[in-house]
Amino acid sequence: MNPYEKCPILENENFLLRFVEADDAKDLLLVYSDEKAWPIFNSDNCVDDFCYTTLEQMQKTIDFWQREYKKKYYVRWAIIDKNINNAIGTIELFNRKAEDYFDDCGLLRLDLHSDYECVDSIKEIMLLILSDAFEMFKCRMIATKVPPIAVRRKLAMEQLGFAFVDRKLIGGHDNKEYGDYYILEEKNAFRECPVYETNGFDFRLVELKDADNLFECYSDQITLKHTNGDNCNGKFRCQSVDDMKRIIMSWQKEYIAGNYIRWSIIKKESAKVVGTMEIAPIPYAIKFYKGCDTGILRIDLISDEETVENYVEILAVVKKEFFKDFLIKKIAFKAPQSHYNKVKAMEKMCFQEDKESELPFEDYYILLER
Repeated sequence: MNPYEKCPILENENFLLRFVEADDAKDLLLVYSDEKAWPIFNSDNCVDDFCYTTLEQMQKTIDFWQREYKKKYYVRWAIIDKNINNAIGTIELFNRKAEDYFDDCGLLRLDLHSDYECVDSIKEIMLLILSDAFEMFKCRMIATKVPPIAVRRKLAMEQLGFAFVDRKLIGGHDNKEYGDYYILEEKNAFRECPVYETNGFDFRLVELKDADNLFECYSDQITLKHTNGDNCNGKFRCQSVDDMKRIIMSWQKEYIAGNYIRWSIIKKESAKVVGTMEIAPIPYAIKFYKGCDTGILRIDLISDEETVENYVEILAVVKKEFFKDFLIKKIAFKAPQSHYNKVKAMEKMCFQEDKESELPFEDYYILLER
């Protein structure tokens, strides 16, 4: 995907990003004349501060942005609020080549009308572009400026996985030093599977050496009643360790293909694998990092470990890590009422019953990103 050959259009339920147009001038003047928004604009290394009061200023800037795009210097998208069909800001992104820390860096400028300078709107807009940014601009990280005054933006960026970096960007035009930058390094769990840890458990990508322990789990008749086989090719019944190895190899192939991740759950006290955990995208035709909205979670534990406390401990990791690691907004987990311990754990971790039937299956609970 080369954004300079054809500027991509990105959209979700509320917002649409498209190449900035001359007809956006009136809408964007409301943004760039918004005195509440001025202190948050990033004009580092620019010839302008983007604080405008006339339509002519706005029109000249849009024309300038379009000329710079033709030269392949950067892409400037207009942000459209689909509910009112107005431009409410812009996003600029390019791969910065420099001799400072921010070399090979996707430099992102986000200019919003102050009405949209809130955590939810910022995250929803950013997620639109982050899902493809690394691929589009072939960069090793994304950097964006967050002035100390921008408290809501700081919170939104941190929830998206950005972190403050105490480094200075050196202006190519003016040689000045600029700070207040937050960076997001490329995260792709299918290149390097994340590992997690709690007081009682370790979680790592499932391996063939786990077959003996996992055979005990997937030959446990109680555990088998509690596994989630929705949209799977049958239940995980194992007649032998060799069967278990074949299942593990199939999970590994799916991981390599980027379809889902299956972790082994290792109990620290015994150093024994006592189950597995999986996160997969919904809809199944979409892969993570490509605009996937929901992840379906599976947790299988050998029956001796199926306690409310253990489920809560595992779900705490999911709640803390999965939203930012997989750029999803919802997590779905199956817990029929007959699985009392799962249901109690769902309630303790603030999952809500899927009463609106978002999924084509029954007995699901949904956890929304906070």
